Amino acid sequence: MAKEKKAKKAASKKEKAIKKAAANLADFTCPCCSKHCPLSKPKCGKGKAIAKKKLGKASKAA
Repeated sequence: MAKEKKAKKAASKKEKAIKKAAANLADFTCPCCSKHCPLSKPKCGKGKAIAKKKLGKASKAA
């Protein structure tokens, strides 16, 4: 019972961290392309990679 509760709590923390990071991505723009697309919805491949890295770091930190 306790293991299930801990696992569920950890999963919810991870979800919250990802949502928070996704909200913060709206503040950043892509430094790679000339369009400077927002990282919350990148239009170029490099922007997508940067956004994925930032979201990945947030999920690992939780």
